[in-house]
Parts: sequence; C-alpha cells; structure tokens
Amino acid sequence: MPLNVEDISPVSVPPAIGGAVLAAEPLRHGQANAATGGIWRVRGPAGTAILKVARHPAGADPAKAFPTSDEPAHLNYWRRETFA
Repeated sequence: MPLNVEDISPVSVPPAIGGAVLAAEPLRHGQANAATGGIWRVRGPAGTAILKVARHPAGADPAKAFPTSDEPAHLNYWRRETFA
C-alpha cells in the first residue's frame, strides 16, 4: 500500500481537491480483501476527499481471505464499487 503522495500521484485525483494531492493519510480498511489496493484521505489546494484504489485480479494471493475476480457475478468483483 502506498504511504506517500508520490506513490498515489499516478492515480486519478478527485477533482474536488483541486487537481493535485498535497498530502495523503492512509486509512484503516480490511486488508484481507484483494479488491482494495488502499484507502486514503487526500488533501489538495481546494479541499479533501477519500481516495479508494480498486485492484484487478493479480493471481492467487494466499494472504488474502477474499480473492477478487474479473467476473461481474462474483461476490468480490473488483469493479463493483466503482460502478456503484
């Protein structure tokens, strides 16, 4: 999980913060879910937002209790939250 602004910068930045991430604070989340790449409170020139990174399936990861899938009908389909 990225812990600094440089690691987050390639990710699409929420427009509400003003187009640039000036600071990022990692937030606690379920580490066992392979679909979540991380959750941060990001601050920019115009405000703050919550940034959640969704991860596509990257193969079997025995450390993750909830593996993700490319199948939309799967319980842990990786794009589900972005569609919501």
